[in-house]
Amino acid sequence: MRNVYRLALLTPLALVSLGAPDASAQSGLIPVVIGSFTTEKKCTLYAVTSGSEAAYGRSSSAGYAGWGGAGYASSAAFAYARAWRTELVRDCVSNFSALRQSMEAAIASSGKFRVVRAGTPGAYTLTGAMSEVGASGSSVSTPDMDQKRIDAKISVQFSLKDARGRAIHGNMITKTIEIGSTTAGETTTAVTADTGRTIYTQLQREVAFAVARSAAFKLVPLRVDEVTDRRVKLNYGTPLLTRGAVVLLEGPGGEEIKCTIGLAGNGYAWAETRGTGDIGGVEPGSVAVYAEADSPEANSPTFERVDLPF
Repeated sequence: MRNVYRLALLTPLALVSLGAPDASAQSGLIPVVIGSFTTEKKCTLYAVTSGSEAAYGRSSSAGYAGWGGAGYASSAAFAYARAWRTELVRDCVSNFSALRQSMEAAIASSGKFRVVRAGTPGAYTLTGAMSEVGASGSSVSTPDMDQKRIDAKISVQFSLKDARGRAIHGNMITKTIEIGSTTAGETTTAVTADTGRTIYTQLQREVAFAVARSAAFKLVPLRVDEVTDRRVKLNYGTPLLTRGAVVLLEGPGGEEIKCTIGLAGNGYAWAETRGTGDIGGVEPGSVAVYAEADSPEANSPTFERVDLPF
């Protein structure tokens, strides 16, 4: 009994040094390491290439030649584009700590994984590289109206490796968010814009959650736990699954059934069918496919086209 009390007083570091079992193994959670996320450029280069005023002024072929002009350069939207660039550089020099922290939170809160340090026995490792980081502009003109907008964009190519260092999964994910827009008519001009910090926070969070979902669903697939006449219960919940998200199921006849998540809780979510399809025929244990909000699958028509009678 004396030895037990002595062990209880030791620090966590001392427990590791004594060879105590890993906490992930004890809890039954899968250990995952969120590794480094690098960039294809030096961080300082993003200060002059990611949405700079000079870039907008000389990129007429992309349809936003006039964005660097005095009228729009002084607007809130262009100022926030510069602020977005500042937030990008700040996160870049810290090895994208905000991005990695969002991934850690998303994976850990799923209830199926435990974020651990590098070198933990049996742990999977998630790493990535940022590319196509920056801002872009577009414009549409008609005889009566001129519309322009600036978008922030980030692409990340990630890789998931097992404990032996073998790549078992990978993909490239791109997210785009509008920084600001202007609509000008004959007598009225409207400008909308979000702050640079707001845009970057939202964008990196969407990227982080998309990467976390892809890695998590590879290790523990998104599945149907329960089926009713109109709804299915899934084995994941918030924050990886949120209300309004689209999941795809395969019906008993092989048809695709599109469902929308109406309720998401801790470790579970309920999804309802959006169109045709026998959701009651879906078997528990069936694999579901998550459709990112900006994917064609999430935005395709729900109902079949039917010719109306004259």
